[in-house]
Amino acid sequence: MVQTWKFGISNPNNDTLYVQVVISGSDGSGVSDFTVSSAVLVVAPTNSVNPPLNNQQLSYAFPATDKGDTFTFTATIFWGTSPTNMSDTSTNTIGGVPNSGSFTVVG
Repeated sequence: MVQTWKFGISNPNNDTLYVQVVISGSDGSGVSDFTVSSAVLVVAPTNSVNPPLNNQQLSYAFPATDKGDTFTFTATIFWGTSPTNMSDTSTNTIGGVPNSGSFTVVG
């Protein structure tokens, strides 16, 4: 089974930001943890000329041995003004879009 997450990034700052979205999850027993990361994305200040970076996707393929397991996950944005120093983090959401949740792997 492949789980896909969609996300967007808005930059309210005056500087161009470098961001990486990381989704981490666990089956609760620590046996089948997973992490999936985006490439480093460049996000210009969001305004009428530069819209938010929307419709991005991350996917993770679960092995057949995880069938029936329920996972919880959290999405975290790592960001900074340099692609080599993204030490700030955010789990903020806009408009009620969740940054965490759970799902069960089905066949």
